[in-house]
Amino acid sequence: MEQTRYLPVYLQIAEDVKSQILARDLVPGQGLPTENELARDYRVARATMRRALSVLEQEGLIIRRKSAGTSVAPDALRNGDLKADIAHVSPVSAESVAYSLDVLQGQHDVGLALRDLARGGHMLRFVPWNSEEPWYDMKTILFHKGIDGFILSRPRGMLDFVKEIAQARRPHVALETHVDWRGVNTVMPDDEEAAARLVGLLRRAGFQRLGFVAGALKAPELDSGYRRRWRGFLKGCSAHGVELDDRHVQTAFPNERLNPTDYSYLDRLCLELLSGETLPEVVILAHEQLVPPFFRAAAERGLEIPRELSIVTIATGAREPFLDNAPLNVDRLCCQPGDLARRAVDELMAWLRDPMYRPRRHALPLTYSAGATLSRPLAIQAGDL
Repeated sequence: MEQTRYLPVYLQIAEDVKSQILARDLVPGQGLPTENELARDYRVARATMRRALSVLEQEGLIIRRKSAGTSVAPDALRNGDLKADIAHVSPVSAESVAYSLDVLQGQHDVGLALRDLARGGHMLRFVPWNSEEPWYDMKTILFHKGIDGFILSRPRGMLDFVKEIAQARRPHVALETHVDWRGVNTVMPDDEEAAARLVGLLRRAGFQRLGFVAGALKAPELDSGYRRRWRGFLKGCSAHGVELDDRHVQTAFPNERLNPTDYSYLDRLCLELLSGETLPEVVILAHEQLVPPFFRAAAERGLEIPRELSIVTIATGAREPFLDNAPLNVDRLCCQPGDLARRAVDELMAWLRDPMYRPRRHALPLTYSAGATLSRPLAIQAGDL
C-alpha cells in the first residue's frame, strides 16, 4: 500500500479491514488469514501488519488468540460505529460564550477541524481555560469527564494546561503555534522556513531592496507567528546577502505598550516603512491582516501597486477575510485550503486509534498562490518551498 493523505500505511490497513467489517463483508466470528498471509496480501512487512491488527484489537473489532488465530469480534459492528468525545480548549474567559460559536462557524483552521469532526459524528465540547483563575479542575477535565481527545487553540496562552496534557500523554493536537516540550502534538504551517525561502525566491526574480512588516512580535518565549516569520525573513536575508535599511523592517516589539483590541498601530508601521527617501522594491507582509493597512498607506503616499511597489503576504491556513476587499488579488504563501484542519483531525484520530502514537511537531509546507501584486513573477521550482 502507498501512504495517502497523512495516514501511515498501518492505519490505512486498519481502516480497510474496518470498512469490510462495517460493510459486512467480514462478519462477527469469521476467521481472518494469518498475520503472514495478510502481510503478503497487503504487500507490507509483518511488523506493519502486526501494528494494524493491534489497532483493530484495541478498537474491539477483532480478537486475537494464539491457539484459535484471529477472528472478527462478536461486538465488532457496534464497536466499529463508536464515536469520540472531543473537547476544544482555548484560553478565553468563561463569559465569552459567543467565542465557541464564532470559532465553529468561522473559516479559521480550528473551526474547519471542529466541523470536520462534527460531520464525522463525533461529540464536541468547549472548555474555556483561564490559567490565572481556573474555573475547572484540570485533572477532572483530563481524566474524569469521558473526553477522548483535545483540540488546543492558542496553546501558548494556557501553558499550564499544555504541560499537564503532555505529561499525562492524553491524545491532543495543538494548532497555530508549537510549545517545544516533550509530548506536545502540534500541526502548524512551516512559516519560518517559508519566510526564509521567500527571500531567495524574490532575489532570484530580480528584487534587490526588500522590506518586511509584522505586527506585535510578543515575548520570545511565546514564539508567535509574527516572530517566526520575522526570524525567517532575517535568516533568509543573511543567507542571500541582503543589506537591509532599518526603516524597511517594521515590527512592534513586546516592550511597546499596545492596546490588544486596537490595530491602528499596523497603519503606523506601514506608513513608517514608506516614509523614507528610498523605498523597497518589494515588501513581505507577515500576515494577511496587514494587507488593508498597507494598501491604505500606499494610497496615502501616492504609490501604485505593483507598478511602483510590489507586495507578497505569508498566510497561515484558511483564507482570511482581510483579503476580501483588497483592490488586487494579493500574491501569497499559504497552506492549501483546509490542509491544516485535515491534518489536525488525521493526527488526533491516529492517536486515538494507536496507543503507540508518537506526538511531535508536524510542520506543513507552504505553497505559492500567484496574484497581481508582484511586478515580477516568481518562478517556483520543485523543492523551493
